[in-house]
Amino acid sequence: MNYITNITPHLRRNKNRDNFRMILSLILITFMIINFLYISHNNYQNNIQLVEPPTPELYDENEMDLNPSAGTSLFQDPFTVNFDKIWQFFDGKYLTELEMGVDTYFRSGNASGIITDDTVYPIDTLTLYNTLLRDDLDWMELYENYLTLKTSPFWYEGEAKFSYGFVSSVDNSTRQINDDRRSLIDNLMPISMLIENMGANIASIYNSNPLQYPYDSIEEMFYLINSSQFWDATNVGFSEYNSTDFTENKDTKSNLYAILATLQIRNAYEQLGLNPIIKNRAYELANITMDILLNNMWDDSDDGFYNFAWDDWSTLGLSGATYKYLDTNALGIITLLEYWLETGMTDSTLLDKAIATYEKIEQNLKYGTNNVYNSSVDRIWLPITSKVDLEANSLFMLACLKLFELTGNITFYNTAFDLHDAFENKFYDSSVNAYDNSYFTPIDDGKNLNANLKLIDAYMKAFEIYSSTFLESSFNVSSEVPDFIFNEHELNIDTIYRGEKDFNYFNYTTMSYETSQLQFNITSANATYIFKYPNGTLFEIVNQVITGNVTTFKYAINDSLPIGQNYNLYIYANSSMFGTAQILKNFNVISGLVNHTILGLPDILYQGPTLNITLPVNNTRSENVSLTITMEEGDIVTESQILLFPSMVLTNVSFNLTARLGAFIGSHNISFRFEVGNILYLEVIKVVNIGHSFDYADLIHENKVVKGQSIQVSLNMKNFLPNSTQSMNVTFRSPYIQNIKEEITLLDNEVRLLLYNLLVSEDIVEESITIDMDISKGDTIYYTKSIEIEILPSYEVLSVFFPQFVAQGNTASFTLIIKNNKETSETFSLYVNGEKWTTNINGLAPGENRIIAEVIPTLIPYDFIAKTFTFELRDSFGETIVQYYFEVSIELSPTNLILFYVLPILIPVGIVLFYKNKELKHKLLRR
Repeated sequence: MNYITNITPHLRRNKNRDNFRMILSLILITFMIINFLYISHNNYQNNIQLVEPPTPELYDENEMDLNPSAGTSLFQDPFTVNFDKIWQFFDGKYLTELEMGVDTYFRSGNASGIITDDTVYPIDTLTLYNTLLRDDLDWMELYENYLTLKTSPFWYEGEAKFSYGFVSSVDNSTRQINDDRRSLIDNLMPISMLIENMGANIASIYNSNPLQYPYDSIEEMFYLINSSQFWDATNVGFSEYNSTDFTENKDTKSNLYAILATLQIRNAYEQLGLNPIIKNRAYELANITMDILLNNMWDDSDDGFYNFAWDDWSTLGLSGATYKYLDTNALGIITLLEYWLETGMTDSTLLDKAIATYEKIEQNLKYGTNNVYNSSVDRIWLPITSKVDLEANSLFMLACLKLFELTGNITFYNTAFDLHDAFENKFYDSSVNAYDNSYFTPIDDGKNLNANLKLIDAYMKAFEIYSSTFLESSFNVSSEVPDFIFNEHELNIDTIYRGEKDFNYFNYTTMSYETSQLQFNITSANATYIFKYPNGTLFEIVNQVITGNVTTFKYAINDSLPIGQNYNLYIYANSSMFGTAQILKNFNVISGLVNHTILGLPDILYQGPTLNITLPVNNTRSENVSLTITMEEGDIVTESQILLFPSMVLTNVSFNLTARLGAFIGSHNISFRFEVGNILYLEVIKVVNIGHSFDYADLIHENKVVKGQSIQVSLNMKNFLPNSTQSMNVTFRSPYIQNIKEEITLLDNEVRLLLYNLLVSEDIVEESITIDMDISKGDTIYYTKSIEIEILPSYEVLSVFFPQFVAQGNTASFTLIIKNNKETSETFSLYVNGEKWTTNINGLAPGENRIIAEVIPTLIPYDFIAKTFTFELRDSFGETIVQYYFEVSIELSPTNLILFYVLPILIPVGIVLFYKNKELKHKLLRR
């Protein structure tokens, strides 16, 4: 118990550490979310579109959203149809004049919307954000509006600790607080509104300076309800209004809302990895409160929740405390189910209590046969007074939807749908587009904003379930896009119209949230089958009643359907109680004749000659068929024949293919049609290029040539005419060659090899030339071809070498590597400093040649002057091919160093030393 009372100081002391943990958690969560969105984006597959559309121009991707052929009523749900009208009514009639920074609205008005009470309630604005405006605001706008409300008169900020929160109401006329009490339900609403609308964004950075997250506001409200302002640590449980001495009665509905809000905190913080201290404390509060309610406010003998109790949860002597109220018990059903999910769905008594409460309401609160329910009964479920309240019935509708979502029992959904019908037929005022407080005695045709928003909340949940439908369709063949033979096959497709609804629960084995799924087949519905040709044109709509889990549809494929790929079959299934589901299936219509590759079909069909081609065709039909086969093309001789195609046999169909002599040169489409009367079984279209009655081939030529020499060119000329000769001109022309024009005559079917030597001019300065070849008849050129020729120099120097330093008396070698590009050997002469010099070779052979010449720069031992040499290579005509100038430095050779420098010095010195030594010896002897 000490832990409960001391949690707030503990949280404050660890605020810095918790903020660090929150930032780290946010980074990890953001990374996980980005990866999840990436994987989801790559793995996402719309169950409506199961096959690829045939081509973009034949398929409208928006057509599946609202198909005019199926009728717009199929796609309009019964729940959200009036949302815009309702919002227009309240936005136009109930808008206050309070300057809050955001729009605020009155709660109560008469039948036509004239305001009857100047009081403004902050919870109405918060509920509005959670319902009608949910889709109009992104999370940043929503949170901005919430922060703005906290700066308005709706928000109380006292001096004492935890003296803050939303007040109950404000007077529009005086702009002053009308009721300064802080209601528990009002201050729980921000928690639910932020978590339900913002989801994972509660952990997103809202403001970076100072650092602020939406969960800061959630924790602010959690600290408030966990404080002594609302939490009774002595008797445990929540007070209905802020109190320091807990003299207020304990209200069951307020505590049920508190359980739901604390469970939402636990769920969000667990899944987002946020502050574990707050998460655990929120779950602890939910557990304690549920235990105290089940022990003190649950009727074990007659089921259901009591309405309120004394401060210590006693109901003795408290008038009306044990009455059973519709709104309290509807909220009790929802809370029992949410608590069942958060505790791992292990305690079946929670589900049993929820179902038992529903049954008691059905048995004892139903108002006649109108499918609505009285607001209250006494402890043993006996009537007190008759009052049918819009808000309480809306809450019961939400409870029925929650029961259906978790059990799949259609009874609960039927009850919710019956309530919807009653709201629309009895409560809805179409003259102003809003719902009355009550249609039944006592009649109350006033328009209450909060009650309408509670109904909108139930309708949004109903729409969620209503829209969770899909179709699963499959042909009775294995192929996803089957082939149907006309006049033989029947389209046969099975369809399941199903609803699927996911819900999360906490698995205590894995200690994590897991997803479970409710699946239910929808019967008593209608199916619509819309057929469209491959080009998108509609040709038939068929309706069928769905009476079982699997609906089988059959459709005869006859010869009225043209052969085609990707026929579109749109299937729609709808029920008055569930949303329309749709799917697109594709199929092909075939004749049963399958063609194979044409044998003998040439790439070019030349004018004149006749070729035989074969088209293999397989008859996969169950019966023999006799067909008229026609080959057609304007410039090709037409051929027609009648042929029998036995069942399950491959038949070779032969054609004689002849292009007319005057046929257009170029691409032609040849059509092979297989028909019976006006019924087309098979059409094969092949593209054939028609060429002239003659042609050339195997054009061979050299790509490089030395100017002044000839290029050899060869080609084959062919006459395709079988019975006549042809003459044509072959021309080679270029500014740099000796042009040639020759008339060639070819006999019947002759193929002749033509050889030409094209002499290239010596005056070319370009590195390449273009030679044009034309083949013509008269003034008509039939073929033209351009030949690119690279011009090579007569000689190419590959490398040259002569030393920079030469010792006195040594030989220096001049080496020149030169390539002769000519096809013949050429003589040359080498001149060194103007004198003809002997080399290692006498001529330049075709290809690479190495020329070596040796010179001695000097023989004089004292000559160190640099020597110059000019090497000039001349051709046989004395013209210079290349010329090089070198300067060589003279170095002292080792031999000359000894002979001419060292010895002349050493010999005299030796003689002197000899005689000097002899003189010294003589003197010594005399002594």
